[in-house]
Amino acid sequence: MGKRLSPTQPKSASHMHGGTAMNHDGANKHVSENKSLQHCASLNGNGAPHLERARPSDSGKAASANNMQTAFDANIRPKLDAIDKVRHHLNGVDIELPAIVVVGDQSSGKSSVLESISGIALPRGGNLVTRCPLQLALRRGPTEAALLSYTDPNDSNIQVSRNLALEDIPAAVEKATDHLAGTNSGVVPALINLRVTTRDAPDLTLIDLPGMVRNPIGDQPADIEKQIKELITKHITGDSKVILCTLPASVDFATQEAIRTSREHDPSGKRTVGVVTKPDRADPGIRDRLEATGAEYLRLDMGYVAVRCRTPEELLQGISAQESREREQKFFREHPELKHIGEEYKGIPALSRKLVQIQDQCIQSHLPTLQKEVNLKLQAAQERMRRMQGVISTDAEAEKCLSGMLEKLHRRLVGLVSASPEVFAGDHKARDLHVAPRVNEMLEKYTDQLWHAVGGREFFKTQACHDMLKEHSVEVRGVTLPNFVGDRVFNGIFAEAIYSNLKPSAKDLVHNVHKYMEEVLWKLIEDVAEAFPRLKAAMKALVQEELEALACLATTNAMYIVKGEKHVFTNNGSYMTLLDKMKAHVRQEDNPKDGSSDTSSNPKDEDLENLDVLKVGESNNEQALVDLQLSLAAYTQVVVKNLGDSIPKLVYAQLVGKVTKSLTSMIRDGLCTVGDTRLIDYMHDPQRVAAYRQLQEVVENLKKAHAALRKL
Repeated sequence: MGKRLSPTQPKSASHMHGGTAMNHDGANKHVSENKSLQHCASLNGNGAPHLERARPSDSGKAASANNMQTAFDANIRPKLDAIDKVRHHLNGVDIELPAIVVVGDQSSGKSSVLESISGIALPRGGNLVTRCPLQLALRRGPTEAALLSYTDPNDSNIQVSRNLALEDIPAAVEKATDHLAGTNSGVVPALINLRVTTRDAPDLTLIDLPGMVRNPIGDQPADIEKQIKELITKHITGDSKVILCTLPASVDFATQEAIRTSREHDPSGKRTVGVVTKPDRADPGIRDRLEATGAEYLRLDMGYVAVRCRTPEELLQGISAQESREREQKFFREHPELKHIGEEYKGIPALSRKLVQIQDQCIQSHLPTLQKEVNLKLQAAQERMRRMQGVISTDAEAEKCLSGMLEKLHRRLVGLVSASPEVFAGDHKARDLHVAPRVNEMLEKYTDQLWHAVGGREFFKTQACHDMLKEHSVEVRGVTLPNFVGDRVFNGIFAEAIYSNLKPSAKDLVHNVHKYMEEVLWKLIEDVAEAFPRLKAAMKALVQEELEALACLATTNAMYIVKGEKHVFTNNGSYMTLLDKMKAHVRQEDNPKDGSSDTSSNPKDEDLENLDVLKVGESNNEQALVDLQLSLAAYTQVVVKNLGDSIPKLVYAQLVGKVTKSLTSMIRDGLCTVGDTRLIDYMHDPQRVAAYRQLQEVVENLKKAHAALRKL
């Protein structure tokens, strides 16, 4: 802020900080530091380029004005038009667009400010008049025109639009408001678009929001304050939104609900402009508040502008906009404080210039981010369209679509089962879909689960097992010789301690692989048939039914294999080899001097672990029991190895191999035999078609928005 001048000291251009100073012949000289916006200095009272009528004596001035207008059009108009197109195309798409949003407490003078800037009449009243967001697009043009449009609240596909004469705008806005928000005093987020073209309009786009109220009046909803605040919050959130906050000069700015809400989303005030209305009612000190020269004043980085608009009395008297402008200038010239502040702090012309400049800077600074966001949204929408796979309307299209889906499903499943590098590269994050390693983990764990089921490897080599055999041998005395325990004890112990525990682990393996394959197939079906909910549900049901049948068959076959182990028999030569190795180890531990079998060279052999506790003993019966215990340990290992190979191979063949081979034919055959339902019935869903059409429209609009931004 420049040094304060005394009341009698004229204010020079150097104190204006981006405002304007008038030279002796009334021409504006812009002193903004932003060189890209120097053309704004020659704006007329409403912020548009001012073109004086050419006279023979000043044809050079007219040519200069025309050049300034051309420069203005070339710089600002294309940006505004592009953003307007983008805003139109992105209706309903969640993308933040640069905008100047007008907020203020009820009766703070919002409508009057908009009328003064635009030069057109807007609805007025003592109660809540603005009940929908109003996007007011002002454009300068050779002829007067107005276009009002909004989306029909009963059908989002219908766009209501009307060409208007300027004098019909207030009634048309009120009628549109009633159509969107009803005839009570509630507010709705539906947007009314009003594009106005006049010869003197500044090129500005403003969004006017309902005035903030604290307490409901009349038929206003009880939560009207909350509704309005949520609506304002929605529109002012985001760095690309400039907040134009109207503040009556007669109140403490910081106490206004509008400025408090603005500060919640713009704490530093870097994107808030304060428009001070009704300056004729200001208390002494208004100059300090506008310039915010002290710490006790609310400071906004974009500053304040004081404006004097037509009063209700002047409206009743029919005071024209031009006469109102002259009265505003006279008021600021004669006000004891305001006549000493810079021109950039007062008047509708100063406010218009400021907003045009801010608008241009806002669009320019956020254009790269907007372009990137539109491009990302376009790519995402196109990907959704690709996944929806178009609209199916004939049997041939349905058959072709199904063939493509089944081919993709088969290709991905084969790749996941065979650990194909291409498929794994596409699913590298979805480790749970990698069938080959995940199923292998389950198959490998099966052997450990078998050992756990029968008590572990160590149990058969412990003194506890020896004691159990001894206890059983007592029960067969009288039918066998004392030194010959016989098959009865072996078979009894095997059936009780081993065979009876083999079935559950086999059933668990079948169940685990079954559920895993079901989960994988459902996820693959979710992906390939995502666009067709009915078809997806039917495919899942068929897969579930087929997997359950295969799992049932696998369980039955596994039980046959396990049942075969009930008969104690083996042709596996490793049984005798292992048994001889165990016996030799026990004999050596019992008689270290006997070097007939040296096993000390392999002390970590797991087949010989825990045998050290066994003692052959001196009696024939003890020797027979030790031999029986070693036979049980060796034979159990043979049984576990047999089942550890045969059961996993069976489960894999029936729940992975067979499913992979017959999945697509099973689905196709199943879909063709479901009653009278045709394939197209699964794909031609009216809701899905509507969703696809809507997505098509979104993609087209995003493309148009993208094209409009690329031109900049």
